[in-house]
Order: sequence, then structure tokens, then C-alpha cells
Amino acid sequence: MPQLIEKFEYKLEDLSITDIDESSTQLYLSPVYSLYQIALSKCPKGELDEQILICNLVYAMDEWIIDSLEDFKDERDGVVSSKELVQHLSTITGIQLNELKREVIGAVGVTTYNDGYLKGVQIRSTFIDENHRGNKLSEKAYSYLASKFDLVLSDSRQTINAATLWQNALPRAAVVTAYDSIEKKQLEVVNPHEELNGRYWSITPMDKSKKDTYINAKERYKFGSSIDIIDCKMHIILTMKCKK
Repeated sequence: MPQLIEKFEYKLEDLSITDIDESSTQLYLSPVYSLYQIALSKCPKGELDEQILICNLVYAMDEWIIDSLEDFKDERDGVVSSKELVQHLSTITGIQLNELKREVIGAVGVTTYNDGYLKGVQIRSTFIDENHRGNKLSEKAYSYLASKFDLVLSDSRQTINAATLWQNALPRAAVVTAYDSIEKKQLEVVNPHEELNGRYWSITPMDKSKKDTYINAKERYKFGSSIDIIDCKMHIILTMKCKK
């Protein structure tokens, strides 16, 4: 089960746009009409097996463009994918990706996973620049990974925000399951609308340095019944798979 930690730091300045595999690009237009690129990239040797970078594509969304995007959604009663919005944006503006300034604002690193029963990739690091959080970028990045590698498994350490992603946001868009890697069996499907039966996160050993993290998780994020403060069962993990 993932250990809950207070925060996670990462140096995005060490990453380069030149390492991106452009052919693997997926574009995402956020709810506030910020344009992003999600793509595979080269990763540090010996540390990760795969890495994806998230780039902000700098483009001035003039009022007429936003109005056109809103009209496009209204014509479809709000049922429209990000891909369709990006295509519409390209049609009305003639945007050429290679002409836009890009900046790396996030990264997700994974290692391959195969225990003889499940096969996929396991999250090892996820970081989004704080100025771009709240745009569902982690959710989109994990969905991207699931589309590429079929199954995504949780990290061994998570911030409370990351745990909330697995407990609440991801189950709305995908199938999230608690899994026992020793017994090789699924424990339960995570339903964002129902309280979990098991404890799938931990803060151990519980001491004064972790008290604030526990109180925050329990009171603000309602994680109390899902946290084990006595035993950290590392063989209990969460898995994510795209809905069919």
C-alpha cells in the first residue's frame, strides 16, 4: 500500500523538449482552455523504463477563440472530447504545433511490472508544476499511459493529492482496483461514491513528524478509514485500466 507523504519535489529544469518522441504526442485542452502536449520521452538510464513529459503549449486564447470553442461544445450539448476540441481549435486558428513555444511543466516516470499475473507499468514519480495543477494533467497522463501499456499500477509513495487522485478522480474515468500482489488477487473495485472496505494507504511508523500529514488526510480529505498506521503492506497496490 502506498505510503502517504507530505510533498514530493522534482527538478523539471533537468528535462529537455528535444528528448520528446513527437510521434507519440497526444494533445489536451484543459477546462480553462490551456493547451498541453503529453508524449513519451527519453528517460534516465537505470532509473526508469519509460517517461512521459507534459508540455504547456504557449498560445494566446483570444476571446473569439474561446467563444468558438464554447459554441462548439454547446452544439453538442457539452458532450465533446478534448481531442475534438483540439481539432476544432486547429481548424479555426490554423495552429501548427512546431511553431508554438513549449515549456516542460510535468513528468511521469514508470518502470515495467510483471508478477506473472498482471503486466503493465508502475508509477515511480509524478510531478506537475504548481502553476498548472488543477487542470487534470495527472489524470490525463495516467490515462495516456493506460492507453499505451494497458495497465497502470500505483507508486509506493504518494502525496495526499495523489492518493485522492487514485481514490476519487481516476475511478470516474477508468477502472481502479485494489490488488494483492502476493495472493495474486483483486480485493475490491474502487468506487468514488462509496467508502472503501479495506485500508489501502499507510502512514507508518506513525510519529510526530507524520502527525500533520495524517490529520490532513483524515480530516480534510476524509481518508481516515483508508489509512493503516500500524502495518504497511507493500504488496497491496492499486491498478488502473481504461474502461471498455
